[in-house]
Amino acid sequence: MPRRLGGAMMNRSPEAPPAAYLIVAGSIPGMLTLRLLGGFALLDERGVAVPGLTQQRAEAVLSLLALSGDVGCTRDRLAALLWPEADDEHARHNLRSALHAVRAAAGQEIVRSRGDHLWLNAELISTDVGRFA
Repeated sequence: MPRRLGGAMMNRSPEAPPAAYLIVAGSIPGMLTLRLLGGFALLDERGVAVPGLTQQRAEAVLSLLALSGDVGCTRDRLAALLWPEADDEHARHNLRSALHAVRAAAGQEIVRSRGDHLWLNAELISTDVGRFA
C-alpha cells in the first residue's frame, strides 16, 4: 500500500514492520536512480534512461562511486582503477573527461567533491547497491 512520507512515495509490504519502507524509483522529483544489479542503468524521475551518458568509463566512474557509498573515493584511486596502463597525468585527464561526461548527462551536482575526494550526491541520486549497504 503506497503512502507519502517526506514528499516521497513509499511502499510497504503487509509483512514488513512500519519502519521498513522502500523508496519507489522515480517518486522524488528530480531524483535519479542508478541501477547496477542486473546491468547498468541511469534513470530519471520518470524511470526513463538518462540520455547522453555514452562513455563506458563514465558509467564505470558512477558505478565505482556508487559502490564506495558515503565514503566515496579519491581521484587517484579512480584513475588507477580505470586507467591502470596510463601514467598519472593521462589517467587524471581521462578521469576529468569522464566526470565531465557524467555531469553533462546527469547534472553538475551529481558528483560532489572536496579536494581530491569524490562521492555521489545522495540528495540527487539513489542506487540499488546503496539500499543493501
